[in-house]
Amino acid sequence: IHSVLLTDPSQLLKQTDVAGNGPTRADPLMEVEFWKSKAANLNSLHQQLNSPQLVAILKGLEEHEPQRVAEFHRLVAQVDAARLESNENTLYLKPLEPYFSQLREALDFPLLVATFEPLMATLLLVWTNSRTYSTRRVV
Repeated sequence: IHSVLLTDPSQLLKQTDVAGNGPTRADPLMEVEFWKSKAANLNSLHQQLNSPQLVAILKGLEEHEPQRVAEFHRLVAQVDAARLESNENTLYLKPLEPYFSQLREALDFPLLVATFEPLMATLLLVWTNSRTYSTRRVV
């Protein structure tokens, strides 16, 4: 759980290529995929942590191990906060995917130039409307 919580998009810049020769060439689509993957992992954890079986076990433990149950609830709160952030980032980055794909695959410079205006307009919308993506921690 902690390893999923600690993943960060800046890690994309620190990855080495398959041959181990140096950093991979990170692009914006890699960040979109990062947030999709993190959201999927955290959504799965959220389902597991809120399963009826686990809730029943926690009720039984509460009488004997209240400290551990409190720690567990703090962990669940961290998962929930990270899940909301990941889901929101995934939602707000989705409209940018076509533009990022064009940047990645464009061979024709005029097509590339035509991509920048709608890309920047969409980025501005993401920046002004997202509660989490424009925070210092994410940028």
